[in-house]
Amino acid sequence: MKQLVHSVLLVQIVLASSFAQEHGKEARITVALSAAPSSVSEHATVMDWATRDILRPGSNAYFCFPTTPSGAPYPMCIDETFVRWLEAMVNGEPPPRPPTVTIGYWLQGATSGASNEAPGATNEERASHVKVPGDPHLAIIVPDLKMLDGITTDPKQGGPWVMYKDTPYAHLMVPAPRPGRD
Repeated sequence: MKQLVHSVLLVQIVLASSFAQEHGKEARITVALSAAPSSVSEHATVMDWATRDILRPGSNAYFCFPTTPSGAPYPMCIDETFVRWLEAMVNGEPPPRPPTVTIGYWLQGATSGASNEAPGATNEERASHVKVPGDPHLAIIVPDLKMLDGITTDPKQGGPWVMYKDTPYAHLMVPAPRPGRD
């Protein structure tokens, strides 16, 4: 498993590096900022996930990235707690529980077809799992996973749902419109 995680991380770094080379700094900043409402992104720090280079300093608690940890070109804006939570998930480590509700923004959407049941699911596992639609959303991590009890795990039911329900990475997914649409 550890070898698989290391291989996945290497692929993520290569993809992120490729994305960075293909897009200029200003373009990457623009893409990163599109992940959240301007009230969040306007004063956010913009960073490259793979290199942790600061593309633009900010003054609020949010970090906007032009890519996801996998290097996929889906921008996100998250705070430091969410960064540490995602790092733990990528590394297969237990996630830190946030002291308060923590909100991340993916208003341009994310990877469609990912498993809704298990982070890091293999292609074979994903074949039998419920898939995430990849639409624009907010992701919310909570201090106590019991707060998610009673919320559906069905991403197709038309409202918020719990992703990764029976794992330490359980979190709430809330559908959202793309900026400037809907």
